[in-house]
Amino acid sequence: GIQIKRLIGVMLFYGLSTYLVIIISFNLPFLMKEYGFSSGRSGIMISLFFLAIMAPGLILNKIIERLGNLTEFCSMLSIAVGILLILIFRTEWLVGLGCVLAGLGYGVIQPIAYDKTTRTAVPQKVTLALAFVMSMNYLAILLCPFIIDTVKDILNIETQQFAFIFNMIIAVITAVFIYLKRNTFLFRDVYEK
Repeated sequence: GIQIKRLIGVMLFYGLSTYLVIIISFNLPFLMKEYGFSSGRSGIMISLFFLAIMAPGLILNKIIERLGNLTEFCSMLSIAVGILLILIFRTEWLVGLGCVLAGLGYGVIQPIAYDKTTRTAVPQKVTLALAFVMSMNYLAILLCPFIIDTVKDILNIETQQFAFIFNMIIAVITAVFIYLKRNTFLFRDVYEK
């Protein structure tokens, strides 16, 4: 009752997307401290990030209608550009804009991943399929610090910027992959006319 291959694809994409953006919650306070900002300012930036995750849900159908098969590509690109802004600019409003762009990208990907999950299973198995996909959220949150710390240790890097550089590179590579595979089940928009 579940298309396993498609479900695994959705799980991996959703888990990777969560991993890429959760770096903002985990590492932004340390990066902003390195930049000389107060911890209160990083709290505001993280709040903007979570607000931006919520916002696309209000107009998701219009976003999908406008972007079509490029929805996931544009969302991943938004995550990459958001991380880049956080990384290279030391101005609060540009760091805030980076948080918003990353949040908007993830805010589009999340409900689309849930919707695609429902299309991988018969009605009696949808809840089980959704449980598997949602578990990737928590797995990404759990693994993120370990992945970053392991790669930092291997490369012997100490700066707080590394986590953002590493995830931005992964986001760009993922965006290219999505663009190349935009007509497959995983990235083809189900609402497209």
